[in-house]
Amino acid sequence: GDGVTMISQSDVNNQGTFKVGASIFTLDASLTNTGTLDLTTATLKLGTSISSTKTNTLGISSGSTPIPVNQLILDANTSSFTGVSSSSGILRVTESLESKSGTLDAKGKIVLVNTTATDAAQVVESSGGAVKDIVVEQYIPSKRAFRLLASPVNSTGTIHANLQEGQNNVGTGTSDNENDISGYGTHITGSTTGDNGFDASVSGSPSMFLFNQTDQSWEAVPNTNEDQLKVGTAYRLMARGDRSIDLSSNTSPSTETTLRVRGDLKIGPHSPTLATGAGEFSFIANPYQAIVDYSLVTKSGLTKYAWMWEAGFNDDDDANPRGKYAVVELDIENGGPLSRLFSTYILPGQSFFVQNADDLSSVTPSLTFEEADKTVEQSIVNTPFSTSTDITSHIKLYKADVYQDGGNSSDAALLRFNSNYTTQADSEDATKMWNPDENIAVVNQGYRVIDKRNFPEEEEIIPLALNNYRGSDYHLEIELSAALPGSTMYLRDAYLETLTEVDSKLVYGFSVDQNTDSKNQDRFSLVFKPVSLGQDDFESLSLSAYPNPTEGRVNIETNSTVEQIEVFDITGKLVYKASETSTVDIHHLNAGVYLFQIQTSEGTSTKKIIKY
Repeated sequence: GDGVTMISQSDVNNQGTFKVGASIFTLDASLTNTGTLDLTTATLKLGTSISSTKTNTLGISSGSTPIPVNQLILDANTSSFTGVSSSSGILRVTESLESKSGTLDAKGKIVLVNTTATDAAQVVESSGGAVKDIVVEQYIPSKRAFRLLASPVNSTGTIHANLQEGQNNVGTGTSDNENDISGYGTHITGSTTGDNGFDASVSGSPSMFLFNQTDQSWEAVPNTNEDQLKVGTAYRLMARGDRSIDLSSNTSPSTETTLRVRGDLKIGPHSPTLATGAGEFSFIANPYQAIVDYSLVTKSGLTKYAWMWEAGFNDDDDANPRGKYAVVELDIENGGPLSRLFSTYILPGQSFFVQNADDLSSVTPSLTFEEADKTVEQSIVNTPFSTSTDITSHIKLYKADVYQDGGNSSDAALLRFNSNYTTQADSEDATKMWNPDENIAVVNQGYRVIDKRNFPEEEEIIPLALNNYRGSDYHLEIELSAALPGSTMYLRDAYLETLTEVDSKLVYGFSVDQNTDSKNQDRFSLVFKPVSLGQDDFESLSLSAYPNPTEGRVNIETNSTVEQIEVFDITGKLVYKASETSTVDIHHLNAGVYLFQIQTSEGTSTKKIIKY
């Protein structure tokens, strides 16, 4: 019954029906089960803290139906429990495992379950013992994208035996696909013929990488049929879906899949090897099958940031089809505005980046995970964070259609202004890690995704860098949390030679043409108390016109009401006029440069538009 503790120190041989409710069943003996065993809501405790030295066997079931158990505890003192290799039964732990003492050799017959994005069984804070040859699942949602992964076990088999489910394609045709177990495993490419354990693909391009901390660069794994998965080694893997995916087509729809790793769990402290140079990055793997609060991890010589990889949710993610980096500010509540879906909590099976401080003259970079750093949802405690008094400028880059649909930004950067910060770049700033698609960064002795600086001086210029455009029409959204003391911020567009004031929020529409200077990385900058750029009137309205350049159609976007639009050619001749509209069509005009004088309910703004 529920709430009842049952202890058996005699061997259990179940041939009938044995059901344990929401109770603790302590087994200090061997188990043989040929009947019905129901542990769905139960806690199965193996051994006691005073168990005598002996070896017990776990014959879970002679049948093929997996047996779920809510919690599993190993506390066998000097005793051990071992699975029965010949048994076809599997014990699936749905919530948690705790290891206190003794040895559990699961023989691959015990599984830590993960069937959705939020239900991974965890290994909670453990004080000792050894858990060997256990299977751990990691659910991967349907989205063709790179993932930054970690193994919570030192595997007993190769990468091929684990992540590829012991199979690989040796040809590139659809009929060559090896997929014996639907819904599990994935393809790992790196060969056109299936050599070295890889799945053959037409290009032979690698899909699994390690980070070389000496060279600060990615390098493909050399094989999957020899190397094993290791606790503390972080991996970058292109997860297309399960092994049913057609590798001959890059447009094959992705599927969800479950990756399975089998080996010995990490119990106890772990200290990864870090890069040694100032400002260098290290690729860190969560060593535990547990959520870890990174703010509790002992560390030195590192910046106060962590870089996570946001893979996205589905193949229709137009904002970031291939994923992007998110930055967690470790001393800011909820990780700060660039942390996106992440916080200081590192998920099981997740890897991330950290960076060495700029000054290592008196410290050596180090990082040590401890069992006490683990946390579960029920025990998450709010960590004290600094209370920010910064004035912030959050700069987001959107694809125009995604912005109109209320979607996510393609990338973002953050300025933090405070008199306590130094404008010169140092370890208080977060270095930009480049995305495969659109990027935006602050230029300050390199590229920064978070730049902490003193309040701007008059006529100061902060260059921005934008690159890897995958579309043609974009929006820049710049939000200023409060007025800057003694300064007014403007967005300078060097290509169109315009200057637009940033009040509390500016949405600036623009276009790029891959054959023009419109895509120059240094097109945009922020200017404070600006000097003349050759225009009589600086823009003081929150107004944008796009696409620019245009083939004919121009959209006017403003928070005020458009009353009249007049279009002049470069000689000053009025060539077009419209009233009370936010859309202008100049298809009939010749290619060239035109000035749009836009009168709104809040004032008049002039935009230079290029027609091709």
